[in-house]
Amino acid sequence: MYDGELEIHVTVSSWQADQLDAFADSRGLKVSRIELDHGRTPVQPMLTLTLRGSLDDARARVAQLRAELMDARMQPVRVKIEAAPWNPDVPVTDDEAQPGLHFEHHVKLRLPADDLGRLLEASRLARRHDARTSRNARRRRDDGTTERFVTQRCFDVGRTTSRARLDALLKDLDGHDFEVLEVEEEYVVLDDNIRLDAGWMGHAEPIARMNFSTSESRVRGLAAVAAEDDFPATFHLPDPAEGVTQHPVFDPALKQFPNAFRTAPPTFDDAGQAQAWHAAREQALAHVLRVIARSPWADHLVARGSVTLPVWLGDDARRPGDIDFVVVPHFLQADSAEAHALLDGIVGALAADPGPGLRAADATREGIWTYERAEGRRIVVPFDVVQDVVPGALPSGVVQIDLVFDEPLPVEPDRAVLPPSGAELFVAPPALQLAWKVQWLVTDGYPQGKDLYDAVLLSRHAALPWQILVDLLAPEVRQPSGAVALTASDILAIEPDWDAFGVDHPHIRGDRREWVEELALAAHRSERAARETEEPWPGRS
Repeated sequence: MYDGELEIHVTVSSWQADQLDAFADSRGLKVSRIELDHGRTPVQPMLTLTLRGSLDDARARVAQLRAELMDARMQPVRVKIEAAPWNPDVPVTDDEAQPGLHFEHHVKLRLPADDLGRLLEASRLARRHDARTSRNARRRRDDGTTERFVTQRCFDVGRTTSRARLDALLKDLDGHDFEVLEVEEEYVVLDDNIRLDAGWMGHAEPIARMNFSTSESRVRGLAAVAAEDDFPATFHLPDPAEGVTQHPVFDPALKQFPNAFRTAPPTFDDAGQAQAWHAAREQALAHVLRVIARSPWADHLVARGSVTLPVWLGDDARRPGDIDFVVVPHFLQADSAEAHALLDGIVGALAADPGPGLRAADATREGIWTYERAEGRRIVVPFDVVQDVVPGALPSGVVQIDLVFDEPLPVEPDRAVLPPSGAELFVAPPALQLAWKVQWLVTDGYPQGKDLYDAVLLSRHAALPWQILVDLLAPEVRQPSGAVALTASDILAIEPDWDAFGVDHPHIRGDRREWVEELALAAHRSERAARETEEPWPGRS
């Protein structure tokens, strides 16, 4: 079957790459070190050999090669056998297609070696054609350029359809002035571990979603035996209720606790209940903002984060999760008498004007980010749903207020009216908020998907202030020489928790890599602009 030209690829573990090089050299075999542009297994060392014969001949050669590798103490982790597209038995029409098998196309591009923007443009173009980019790390060019492969897979179709998709890809590459060096077309008749490409190519096995029921059971077990101070004072286990689901979730801001959890907002089986609960929460949050804006403490608070983003992003901004403030002046310390007066003042103002269902008397406080660059304090104010427009009592909720101390502002804040509350407060400018978001994504031990989402949307509205970002990161990425080692390429390495974010925001499209690449491209533009001019960012103090 498939008699004719066949190609075999045998992949070993990434840590055996050097060993495989020696093995191949001693036998005159072709060896590659494929580096996917992202994914769970980005480095894939592989042997490649060709033969003329049948699929059975190829299987026999694979068995021989596998035995030789095992004798050399190497474990093959993947075998692929590919047939030339003109071989017998390769499907021509979609009706002839073999379920689960696919055509694979490799388009080799030549790109400028140091042009991240061009590389990301190729990656984004490839995605439009169900393709991804990679490179052979063993191949080096000495003409100031680099090579990339665009790999396209076409499952469950005949060659006529797959060739049309390849032609569309090539036309798009040509239309964007990409230089094509070589095109390969193959039919994959065996791939015994396509899962190795998980996180890179969409047809690979998806990453498992978190199991909330298991997590909640574990947390309840911990709460039954743990010391009282093992959990934050602001955390409470949700009470079970029919038709209502509410889970404990990990919160990196509370990582100083052995059990760093907060309670996620509830989800409802009944759409009317969900609408009523979220409306009540939005009313409570808006009331808290208005009370703070009218208080004498407003001049010491600069709002940032999700409550401010609708000012610039409109309906694209995600639903606010909490209220974030930077305390000014920055030299006020979290444990100072002034800080305690500030916290007491906010709670006292809410007690004097509790608004719709807020229970300021039951407010709790906790330290946050005590292990990070800027320590903070959290106030959690519970509220009851007093406008219950659907039958049955709805669960209570909380308004969370996070205040960060010792966070210098590199630019002056703006004044803005925050929708929908109408509260007028000092706010951090969008470009500064973008720089903060990138800072957290690059340096936090637990980067979060919400920060990636916010950063990308902000980058569509404002340019990333590169020098501001460099200054923010300097204490954490400065080299012994004093130089700050940061390039836009570093952003490609970030891995925020996009899966958890996707569970809470199922309407948001695109995988983590798409969003990371868009942010990296925005950073590349800012980095390049910063190199071309020495002018300071407007408003910088």
